[in-house]
Amino acid sequence: MEPFTCEFLFHPAALEMGGNKCTHNCFYCFAKLTKQSAPESIVSIINRLKRRTPKVFVDFLYKQNYPICISNKTDPFAKSNQAWTKALTPYLVDIPNGLFVQTKGGDGIEDFIKAAKRAGKKNIMFYVTITNVNDELCKKLEPNAPNSTQRFELVKTLSEEGFVTMIGLNPLCKEWLPESDISEFIDKVKYSKASAVACLPLYFSKNMRKRLEHLERHELYTDYVSQISKLDYDAFSNDDYTYFVSKKLQKNNITVFSTNQPYFSGISKVYEKGLGKIFPVQQTFMDELFSKYDECLIFFDDYYDILVPDEDKELWERPFPSLSSMFLIRKNFSLWRGNPAIQKKNTLKEILRIYWNNSKLNLSIQNNLCIGIAQNDDGTDYYVNGDIVLFFDKHLFGG
Repeated sequence: MEPFTCEFLFHPAALEMGGNKCTHNCFYCFAKLTKQSAPESIVSIINRLKRRTPKVFVDFLYKQNYPICISNKTDPFAKSNQAWTKALTPYLVDIPNGLFVQTKGGDGIEDFIKAAKRAGKKNIMFYVTITNVNDELCKKLEPNAPNSTQRFELVKTLSEEGFVTMIGLNPLCKEWLPESDISEFIDKVKYSKASAVACLPLYFSKNMRKRLEHLERHELYTDYVSQISKLDYDAFSNDDYTYFVSKKLQKNNITVFSTNQPYFSGISKVYEKGLGKIFPVQQTFMDELFSKYDECLIFFDDYYDILVPDEDKELWERPFPSLSSMFLIRKNFSLWRGNPAIQKKNTLKEILRIYWNNSKLNLSIQNNLCIGIAQNDDGTDYYVNGDIVLFFDKHLFGG
């Protein structure tokens, strides 16, 4: 178990627990393009789950009852992880932390559900990835995973069992889910009783792009995949199709979430219903703005107060060694390396402040298309207490 730093401000889980290398063998899997550390042993995880006395940063996040993601790098119900998941299940269903389970399904998920229900654990949310409605294509994209039809049925089962379940249209690629298939996808989402859909385009980081040779030889490496793999990570400014599909879903009364979404989502309420306590997600603040204002100035202190409840602020203002490197090296190494002042930041509040002030970070609020930088009368940027002042205008995004 480790801090889930790579999804800071995007994911409702603060912690991630990963198992063995996934055997679903999905064509687009980012984990195959990155160096993965060896999984933590089952004994070590169990000891950490039992220990509620914090020693290091990860323990403090755990004690604060922030949710745990299982897992962003591998599927807990892939064949390679079934024994791992089975061994940990009795301990996972007995902790107060919410569990955010990311899966495409597989053997063992029924036993996990039964164990959770026996334990009376209700704060488990499922995220089921479904990239298309074509079972034949599915077997090419995700050869060892259940097909799309089976996954829609899984979402329906989970929803009817009382678990908040979200569909991950992730990655969204228009060759795999063309416009002609969107109506069928929407009908199946409604049939499955999913609580929301995450609509996220295919994305490869700069380091992943260096390892793309195996994809370029794959029959599914389309012109679209080749093009989108060169883009930076911003769903709405780079990919009109993401916006098109998202609005189609939203017009059908389906809660939608994407990166830097420039309109109201409601996803935080879905997360809170499924998990109870959540780690701050930026869309919470954006939804607050969209629901209350047409335009306004926004300040860091307001941002912090809305995202971080009072009962969590002691943790967010507590110093931890090497916190800036933990959160920033993988997100923007050059920003971290070239700034000794940033390297010294050692509280979660200071990390949040760095994101507020630096548009070079993909998930900086400055990169939302409804946000701009406020300026003084002389045209210089407007600062208060060293923090940039921003303005919100819900009409800035012309979509």
